Amino acid sequence: MTESLQRLKFFCQVHQESCVTQRATPLPMCEQGPHSLTEDFLRDKWEYCCACESFFSRDDHQPARSKCPSCERSILARYLCDTCDTLSFETELPPPQRSFAFSPTGLPYPSCPCCLVRLQSPTVEHNCVNGLRAPFRTPRQLCPFCGESVVKPVAPVEVLQTRPLTEDLPTKPVLPTPPILFPSSFEKPVNEYLRALNGKAVIAKSVFTQPDALIESNDGQFWLTKYKGDDSFIVFPGIPRFGSAQDFTHFQVAFDCSNPEAGQVVISAPAVAYLNPTSRIWTITQKGRLKVQGEPSRSVTPELTPYQPTASAEDVPATGNKLPLFIGGGILGVILIGMLIYLFFGSAKRQIIAKVKQGQITTPVGNSAYDLFLSSNLSESDRAGLAKEISGDLNSKGEEVITQIVRDGYSPPIADCDGTAKIFAWLDTLSPQSSYKARKHYFQGRAAFDSNDLNRAENEIKQSMNFDQSLALSVNHMGRIYVRRKDYTTAQYWYQKAIEIDPNWMAPRSNLCTMAVENLKNYYLGEQACRGVLQLDPNKASGYYFLGRSLERRGYICDAAREFRTAIEKASGTTSPGFNVDSLSRQLPKLESQCSY
Repeated sequence: MTESLQRLKFFCQVHQESCVTQRATPLPMCEQGPHSLTEDFLRDKWEYCCACESFFSRDDHQPARSKCPSCERSILARYLCDTCDTLSFETELPPPQRSFAFSPTGLPYPSCPCCLVRLQSPTVEHNCVNGLRAPFRTPRQLCPFCGESVVKPVAPVEVLQTRPLTEDLPTKPVLPTPPILFPSSFEKPVNEYLRALNGKAVIAKSVFTQPDALIESNDGQFWLTKYKGDDSFIVFPGIPRFGSAQDFTHFQVAFDCSNPEAGQVVISAPAVAYLNPTSRIWTITQKGRLKVQGEPSRSVTPELTPYQPTASAEDVPATGNKLPLFIGGGILGVILIGMLIYLFFGSAKRQIIAKVKQGQITTPVGNSAYDLFLSSNLSESDRAGLAKEISGDLNSKGEEVITQIVRDGYSPPIADCDGTAKIFAWLDTLSPQSSYKARKHYFQGRAAFDSNDLNRAENEIKQSMNFDQSLALSVNHMGRIYVRRKDYTTAQYWYQKAIEIDPNWMAPRSNLCTMAVENLKNYYLGEQACRGVLQLDPNKASGYYFLGRSLERRGYICDAAREFRTAIEKASGTTSPGFNVDSLSRQLPKLESQCSY
């Protein structure tokens, strides 16, 4: 490493003084005081001026400045590193000799000034209106200042390339000969486009761990082909028709469809994906639109049984006096068999109803209403009658558990999760509905999660979301799975998605508040999430505690002390406040001594 890169220059914005230290031991001390400018260089949030080569602390709570506070040059461009979170900027009239500069593509060169990681990822320009209030480039998918998705603008679709893309991609697109031109309306069956591509495309499948992402796979159901943007691709569904509405769920990551049903698939607008050449992952930047042309129903004329003349009494051979007895015995046998069937199955139906009314729906195991139902071969009419009798009771019991989870923060044990999953499975058997299937898989996923079987938990929650994307329970629980895997960035996505689905539910806001402070160290996001918690419940002690920690880490000591004091007051008489009340009580006087209220 060159000597210039080993040296770090910091600027104290309080005393307007600069100090220099070494990268190996970055403990900058402002001589006015003296006081330390940082205790953890790689964890704190910084801005860096490529002109005067100065680091200074960043306040995510404030809008971006227009000039460097050290050299006062006007800022022209910004870049946010996704590795160390440093916001570097280029200025007007920079000196000719310097360690870092912005490349023509808007990336600090030769590397990020803070973590020294060479920047190669594709970047997107994001105009942060509600947070930083300034544009910047970044490879991130979420803006840490405003929390919004960072979306790459998509150029109009003009030409598709049919060159096989398993080999290295060229720098510039190579037009096929002859080119395949598609009309802007795209109102044609998918089959025509797939036939035109003739297999000369990338086959890809969805990446469940990364929403809106596709990865190359021979068993994938998407076809991707390049068009004139260097790393932009058009996405097609890889099947020409849907056998049922369920088939569309495999493609909803990239397409919307107003009438998912069985029939021929027509593409109204293409989906567009952007390729990350390093990871070889495509991100959907524009969802497409599909519609289904239902096939005309074919009425089947019932086969007519040819007329057969009945035999007259004279044609029946005589059997003496035994015939009436034989006929009478046969009728009696049929009646007896019918009575036995009625007594057995009718009794089973009555027993099931009785057990449900007594609350023995899934317990005791082996002798519950559900177990009796599984072992009884009920007729269709009995099933229909049973559904009318017990569906209301089953649904009330299942929804009661969900209400306890959402309203009271109830965490059901594994046995209760299994039992509730059986209730919704039973409801789905009596009257198939996607909502029942979604809830069944959700509770099965919770049970697997509590058993620490994260792979099975993820699979169950994924199936739940496939059946019902509006079930915030499943979306929030996917965030919990990724927290346990220590993938906090993905967990943040799922928590924010759950908040969008149900803004009045406490759990995802509380989860995001805690994780942002404890794990992501994103104190601006933590403040936003914790304030959202307190809007729903002004008496939640942990909300004030984590809000105080967010403010303290960002330098708002007096504001933090007030939130800590409120947290202690709200925790009085609470069995599980979510933080160590005694420890905070001991530390608070020292913090308050720095403030004059």
